[in-house]
Amino acid sequence: MSSQMDDVLSAEAEIRRDDNWRHERVAVAAYYLAANRGFEPGREAADWSLAELQTDAIDAGRRL
Repeated sequence: MSSQMDDVLSAEAEIRRDDNWRHERVAVAAYYLAANRGFEPGREAADWSLAELQTDAIDAGRRL
C-alpha cells in the first residue's frame, strides 16, 4: 500500500473514533438529562437533541 493510502485510511479511522467518542458522550449526557427529569417517557428525542447541542458547544469551547 502507498503512503498516501495509509494516510487516507488513518484519517478515516480517526474520524470513526471521533464519531464514536462523540456518540458515547451524547448518550451519557442524554441519560443524565432524562434522569434529572425522572425518566418521564416521551422526551427521549428532546433529551438527545439537547445533549448533542451541549456536547457540540463544549467541543467548540462555548457555553449554552
